[in-house]
Amino acid sequence: MTARHLKKQMVEVIHVENEKEFLRGRMWGRLTFLLVVALELMIFCVGCARFEVSDSGEPLLYDVCDETMLPDELVTIIDKKKENPFNLVYSNSTYTYIVIAAGMQERDDVGVTLEEMYKDDNAIYIKGVLRQVATPTDGVKGDNVSFPYMVVRIVKMDLPVVFK
Repeated sequence: MTARHLKKQMVEVIHVENEKEFLRGRMWGRLTFLLVVALELMIFCVGCARFEVSDSGEPLLYDVCDETMLPDELVTIIDKKKENPFNLVYSNSTYTYIVIAAGMQERDDVGVTLEEMYKDDNAIYIKGVLRQVATPTDGVKGDNVSFPYMVVRIVKMDLPVVFK
């Protein structure tokens, strides 16, 4: 045998050994990837919780507030956000204020009214509706711009608020 043939056989032997190592490494790489994906999926699923929205519960005592009953900071926040519809929960040491705002309306005879509010073990549920509050006999023309909102004040509770 010539040196060329020996060199060719050695390259083939090295190539076969490297191919086995390559395939073994590829298998371990795929297995590691699958384990990492499974672990991430388990972490994601543990972080998710099912939250049931209740259709009924215990009624709450509340006050519908006018601007004079609101903390100054809350009035400032409402004035900044009133152009667009929004829901907001604001708390101080004594009360929780729940704000439902309808944004800019092309008429001034509408207002936000409270349709339902109750609590269960999981949350406080509230639903406000934009309604026409003036009738034609009230003498309101309804041709001005308004920013209707409603603020409900309740005793401070450590429950989340769900807007329906």
